[in-house]
Amino acid sequence: MKQGRAGRFESQISQIGTDFPEGVCGTLTGKGHVLRFAGKGLLSISWMKEWFYFASRPRVVRRSLKFGVIVGTILIVINHGSALVEGDFSAERLLRMALTVMVPYFVSTSSSVCAMKEQAREKETGDA
Repeated sequence: MKQGRAGRFESQISQIGTDFPEGVCGTLTGKGHVLRFAGKGLLSISWMKEWFYFASRPRVVRRSLKFGVIVGTILIVINHGSALVEGDFSAERLLRMALTVMVPYFVSTSSSVCAMKEQAREKETGDA
């Protein structure tokens, strides 16, 4: 009998158990509900809660906002400078400019979260 996509996925998860393989920002271990594949490993709901906990820390948000505004402004000038000089402020252009600021914000946030998780992991294991 041929298994569908969901059946193959469920059988793979049952083979994996609760130990998650190498994932985003290091090794994931522990129990949690498996959400989806990402990179080389699996993401659990508890891992995502931890990620959002670190990402919402005030110092991470402040740092990411600074990088988003500074780097985003530079990128807007490079990518949209001539349109701004000509006065092209269409809705599409404004959306692209907003996305231009959001990319460095999310890159900075992800980098900070990964660094904080790595630092916490080193503190726990004594590998500092």
